[in-house]
Amino acid sequence: MIDPIELSAEFRLGACGPIAVSVWQSAPRIEHAQASVALLQRLSRAHGKIGLLAILAEGCALPDEAVRATLGEGLVRVESHIAGVANVVEGQGFRAAALRGALTSLALLVGARYPQKVFGDVGAAAAFLADRAPGWPGGRELARAVDGLRRGDPP
Repeated sequence: MIDPIELSAEFRLGACGPIAVSVWQSAPRIEHAQASVALLQRLSRAHGKIGLLAILAEGCALPDEAVRATLGEGLVRVESHIAGVANVVEGQGFRAAALRGALTSLALLVGARYPQKVFGDVGAAAAFLADRAPGWPGGRELARAVDGLRRGDPP
């Protein structure tokens, strides 16, 4: 089950237990980054250890500098609480592979002290996060929660 925080055509944000889930359908905007950071802070206070599953839908652009800075600063604030981060770049072909490569490079440059990985599909990312902390939602449960967030299901 997912607790939806924001549901719009271009952005979906919710929480599945201690895991923040964001689905970016179009170019990420600063207000969506701010909402994501606020959710991470709330989850860190409520759960201690948290996870982040960020999904860039097929055709979605990478965030601009202002959005990256907002997300980066927000992650630094809760870094000691993060048990894992999974980024998903959906799609096939060169563009999707290049975006996955760019995200992987950015992750290495940041030098985070938590496990993080870039995936091509939600199922693999959900399984990765499910293994990060005991008692977290399982991979299938988290993948179903993402599907529900995309549909706009009520909590």
